[in-house]
Amino acid sequence: MPSGLLELITCRAVTQASPESQREQLSPDGRWRWDGTQWVPAQGAPQWVPPQGAPPIPGGPQGTTPAPGPAAGFATPAATGGIAHQFTGNALWSIVFGVASVAVPFFTPIYFPILPIFGLWRGVLAVRTGRLVGGGIGLVINAIGCIVSLLASGLLDSALR
Repeated sequence: MPSGLLELITCRAVTQASPESQREQLSPDGRWRWDGTQWVPAQGAPQWVPPQGAPPIPGGPQGTTPAPGPAAGFATPAATGGIAHQFTGNALWSIVFGVASVAVPFFTPIYFPILPIFGLWRGVLAVRTGRLVGGGIGLVINAIGCIVSLLASGLLDSALR
């Protein structure tokens, strides 16, 4: 038997299947049914159920409308924890680097000129992520730390004389 004839017989056998068998063909997840030409949603298909404790999806299966408020990805003031939130993350690191860059030259003969640079970088990141108070304090302390580091290294001392 030529291979072309075998393909033709196989194709006719598939396309001439009974309508009942075509209607009963469901996708593996049971949500789609083959109508003979395309996949369509199955009647009585299981609906997606959100995990327990998950917030409802706006415009989801319940047909709810989104509540007025900030856009997705923006934290509300209640979610940020108030003023304590301003002194976390990058803001906290900026303040720590600033305090260390100011204090270390006074207590040891060693100074770390890179500390205020790291502190300034963390302060900018803090301000960009909404921690304006903590980031601003960190930037000011690190600016003072830059001056102390330059004085401790002797670079600023020689420029002043």
